[in-house]
Amino acid sequence: MTIDEERCPARDVAVEAVTLGNETVLYDERSGTTMLLNPSASVVWLLLDPDLSVSQLIADVSEIFPAVETLAAEIRQTVTRFRSLGLAV
Repeated sequence: MTIDEERCPARDVAVEAVTLGNETVLYDERSGTTMLLNPSASVVWLLLDPDLSVSQLIADVSEIFPAVETLAAEIRQTVTRFRSLGLAV
């Protein structure tokens, strides 16, 4: 699955998120699946907004993690994974 570079997906409303320190736990009530996000993936999750392009999301994350520009491919993979797991639509 690839992502639409023009538009970020939205967090799925069926997924509950709880932030613990700088990490986030996601719980998908449909499948009973939980996922622990590291600090950078937590920020990507929190900033998902269908009104943003993926490039805008990367720019926003880079304000929090200045070295993120080198991680642009990983951010794209994280967004793709959220979509492929059904956590974002």
